[in-house]
Amino acid sequence: MIYNHKTAKAIEYMIVDALILAEPYLKIAEKVWQPKKFLYLTDDIMQRIESGDEPELAGARAIFDRVRLRDLYKFVDSQVVEWDKREAVRQFITRERIVDEARRLAADDHETLDLTELTPESVIVDHATIHFGMKERNPVEFVKFYSKRNPGKCAHAGKNDSSTLKPAMFAEVNMTIFSKHPQYVGVVQAGYRALLKKEFSTTTVEPPSTPTRGHSRTASLNSISENSFTKVPINYGSPTPNRHRKSLKRRRDDDSLESLEDDDRQPKRPT
Repeated sequence: MIYNHKTAKAIEYMIVDALILAEPYLKIAEKVWQPKKFLYLTDDIMQRIESGDEPELAGARAIFDRVRLRDLYKFVDSQVVEWDKREAVRQFITRERIVDEARRLAADDHETLDLTELTPESVIVDHATIHFGMKERNPVEFVKFYSKRNPGKCAHAGKNDSSTLKPAMFAEVNMTIFSKHPQYVGVVQAGYRALLKKEFSTTTVEPPSTPTRGHSRTASLNSISENSFTKVPINYGSPTPNRHRKSLKRRRDDDSLESLEDDDRQPKRPT
């Protein structure tokens, strides 16, 4: 679950964006097909970009600088999506629709927000699949077990042979929304939640499983609702690290280091 943590995901997307910006200059993708160059394509590519001064890598360096200062892409909202509804959610909840709804809500509420930088590219909709190894199926049902008293024969476990404390579903999708700009967290969340309410209030989808007799073949998406624990005002902007304060601290640390080096260079008095 650590790789689906919101902070890990935010850093992951920032690293990807930085490498995409650096690609036209470093030609990273081409090295995959050149074994001699691919051999030296290691994790130090981040330090290679940060230590350089090429103007072509300025955008990538700016993103890595944000990572170092913990000025990460901001978590906006999250939702656990049932396995049967994953395709409908992926189809309807897109970054383009979220931005359209966000702009509409900001205009309707007469919010004086500068939405110049609010574009579909500044919003991330992440779909992380979590399952027990066989998607929606229970892996135990595909395993045969041997008995100590009859080692030559194997069989599937019966209903009462294993614990009844089992999950209702064996797979789900964790949908997480991020904003690349901290000042748009509130308005992006408002747009996402408006879209969630708008699209899933009347939409029905065809579930992949065969329904039992007497049941409808359509499954309503009304059960997908907004997360009440993460709601923020539409004009909310997530706080960011104080770059000035960090730069001052770094400057003080550098001054302290220089003073120590000066002391080391001073001749020592004999005792």
